[in-house]
Amino acid sequence: MPASEIEIHAIVLRLLREGYTALTAAQRRVVDSLMAVC
Repeated sequence: MPASEIEIHAIVLRLLREGYTALTAAQRRVVDSLMAVC
């Protein structure tokens, strides 16, 4: 693989890890609100 592709994959993985923590926090809020409604 070209070095540029490896760099892109590394950036994507980093963004996914950072976005995953933010997503889980947001999903917890959504689940909590849904549980409150139900």
